[in-house]
Amino acid sequence: MNQDITSPGNKWHLFIYKVPGEPSSKRIYLWRELNRLGALYLQQAACLLPARPGLLEKLEQLKTRVEEFEGIAYLFPNLNLDPGQEAQVIEQFREMRNKEYQEIIKEINKYLAELEKEVRIQNFSPAEIEEEEAELEKIERWYQRARERDWYNAPLGEQVASLIDEARVALTRFTTLTYGALKEREG
Repeated sequence: MNQDITSPGNKWHLFIYKVPGEPSSKRIYLWRELNRLGALYLQQAACLLPARPGLLEKLEQLKTRVEEFEGIAYLFPNLNLDPGQEAQVIEQFREMRNKEYQEIIKEINKYLAELEKEVRIQNFSPAEIEEEEAELEKIERWYQRARERDWYNAPLGEQVASLIDEARVALTRFTTLTYGALKEREG
């Protein structure tokens, strides 16, 4: 879990870039990479990230990439924000993570409903166990990536952790029922 650093005086990295309009794949690449890092877009092509280990190096790599794309990039590292602005920015980071957590919650709820359906229709097979395990692993990886970007402990993070625990219990139950049903068929 990331430390909740909300006291004034945090340092921030500001990244501003401009790339040619075509091909759009370059803009999409930058958008995806900055999203992966957890950047907050202040406006189009202007992002803010907290000064955390490893982020400056990644932004420097993106700056180089923008230049390779025949664009222009500016990186302003270790900036201070006015305490009022900083509080707003931190709240925006929390909101951004909460939106992602809401999407994960939807996926977990779909997953739990799917497991319930499989039990109800007694779709018990090793292949179904593998499929359900793979789906839960995918959700867990998504949650882990979101946690890595959750520098300010968005409130829904704990709810997601609890739902993932619930999903693990449901998968264990499904697995137990499946092996019981298979043993019964063989017996």
